[in-house]
Amino acid sequence: WDTPVDAPAPNDPRRQLADAICERIKGWLGGDEPLGNPERPVRPGDVLILCQTRGPQFHEVVRALSRHGIPAAGADKVRLKDDVAVRDLIALMRFATNRGDCLSLAELLKSPFWGVTEEELFELAHGRERRRLWTVVRERAGGTDALAAKCRLARDEIEAATTQGRRAGAFAMLSGLLERGSPTGRQRIARRLGAVPDEALEELLAEALEFEARHPRTVEGFLAHLERSDGEVKKEQGGGAASAVRVMTVHGAKGLEAPIVFLADAAYLKKPSDVFGRNPLVTLGAGEGDAFVPEPGCLACAPSASGAGPAPVLAAKAHADARRLAEYRRLFYVAATRAAERLYVCGVPRQGRDEEAADEACDWHALSERALRRMGCEAVDGPMGPVLRYEAGERRRDDEARLATDEAAHPAPGWLTRLAEPERATRAVLPSRGPLGEEADPAAEGEDDGAAYPPRAPGQAREPYLRGNALHRLLERLPDVAPEARRRVGRALIASVAPGAPASEAEAWLREAMAVLEDERFAAVFGAGSLAEVPVVGRVGGHAVRGQVDRLLVTDEEVVIVDFKSNRPPPSDPADVSDAVLFQLAAYEALMRRVYPDRPVRSALLWTYAPRLMPVPSAMLAGRLG
Repeated sequence: WDTPVDAPAPNDPRRQLADAICERIKGWLGGDEPLGNPERPVRPGDVLILCQTRGPQFHEVVRALSRHGIPAAGADKVRLKDDVAVRDLIALMRFATNRGDCLSLAELLKSPFWGVTEEELFELAHGRERRRLWTVVRERAGGTDALAAKCRLARDEIEAATTQGRRAGAFAMLSGLLERGSPTGRQRIARRLGAVPDEALEELLAEALEFEARHPRTVEGFLAHLERSDGEVKKEQGGGAASAVRVMTVHGAKGLEAPIVFLADAAYLKKPSDVFGRNPLVTLGAGEGDAFVPEPGCLACAPSASGAGPAPVLAAKAHADARRLAEYRRLFYVAATRAAERLYVCGVPRQGRDEEAADEACDWHALSERALRRMGCEAVDGPMGPVLRYEAGERRRDDEARLATDEAAHPAPGWLTRLAEPERATRAVLPSRGPLGEEADPAAEGEDDGAAYPPRAPGQAREPYLRGNALHRLLERLPDVAPEARRRVGRALIASVAPGAPASEAEAWLREAMAVLEDERFAAVFGAGSLAEVPVVGRVGGHAVRGQVDRLLVTDEEVVIVDFKSNRPPPSDPADVSDAVLFQLAAYEALMRRVYPDRPVRSALLWTYAPRLMPVPSAMLAGRLG
């Protein structure tokens, strides 16, 4: 008799349910079960198994998947020290720090690294009297049989790992064992356990690195740190890889989706007494009528007996139970909506489960069963008894018949089946570049015209738009600066816009901008309520327009658009202004009239070289947009 007294029996309901789920999955994977639209075979990654808690049913499902040879990602969260591969590495560190630890060595020999069987381990350990197991392993390594080959490999690799650990610490020791050899340690683990331990191994190595960054690099120190810690590893299973069945809690599956979802413990319902079982102290609040609203107040002891206690305590219990049940049903909604095509609701009935209990105390399985019976679903034979099944196709056939009748009476409009015209991307027009978006003439857009202005002297700024950009930046920023600081701030602005401009030319630009700002005729343009560099976007005259108004003045009586121009010399009549500039003002006016339909909109050009403010009549802009 060597079976543990708490081992589940072969007919344990949880094991039977887990086996039934796995048999169903194996049937899909081994055949040509259609899934999806277009139809394709079921893959392991299409299946998601959800549980409310990481309780007995959760772990039974994980074990059953391994038992049936189904590719699985394992549990979505595990304690680091509970992982099988991690425990093997912990055994390695224990033996490395104590060569007399024969139990840790036995665990190591049976690990995927060296694969000593139970019978071979008995042959090594039995009858060795007072000798250490490590001594027997080294002696047996000199033989020629299969066990001697395993002992020889174990001896060499354990010695190498121990030496590496003494020299460089736990990380070097563990990573060396995992990466060395042919096959490597990782490959041996994968052959025995699959790819499941990868996350735990990476977490263990990361923990070793973090420890060694803050403490001396010793295997003993890291082993003590690991045994004190209680870290968990949460596996990233959101990718839905097609190679493994995922087993998760409902909380962990929020935001995920899978074609096929099993709710494996739908019959689990937390007892109402559990709410107060751990903390018998409850905070009493104030209530109105039948509603109980918890508020900060006095503490009272809540008796565990049902129905016992004063009225405020019973009200607090009832309120907590109502909130718990509401959250329980919301979680059921989360679980059920993870399924894209198929949802299986199953579970092991609770002891004393009352089939006639009130709806408020129903578990997920009972809620689903009652809903399906109200929908008229009939029971069919399943592997473990009657199964209620609802297929959307049944309702779809009824709907198609009804729609066919409706279509005869109300024919669909023609546009419903007509293909939409292909969309064409429209490039936004920059108003300053004219209606066709062509590049503006530098002579018209902020740089000198050689025929009207003396040629550029050696050392002057060579960028065509440099002077115009500097003046625009000065007129944008300096109005918000105190008058006495404008020249100092202006020089800094020019240095940032045109760092290579000669000092004499930069001073000329600053004088030009200051002449505009200090002229009383332009006080309203730069005064209170005016806005600088206002972006405008819209569609006017068949054009998608995107631009920026240099200065916008909005009052209760009117809207004034002012655009800065630095041409040298400027035209004296609006009729001499280029078509590109007039198109720009026309586009701005059209957009502003949409924003302010109740106010007149007018435009003006501010020539900085004169300086002069030139109003442009709206009549001159009419028809410019096409």
